[in-house]
Amino acid sequence: MAVYLAGTTPPAYVDSGVAIVTAADLKRPEIHPLLFADIERYLKGAVK
Repeated sequence: MAVYLAGTTPPAYVDSGVAIVTAADLKRPEIHPLLFADIERYLKGAVK
């Protein structure tokens, strides 16, 4: 939306990083990290 408001044309395709997972997809290796993310990776350096 910001690109449009700036007066330029937005790209036709934007990869949002979102995946719809069905039961059939649970066996796909690329889906596993999406469901079981390494939380410690994101918490390193977090303020306590």
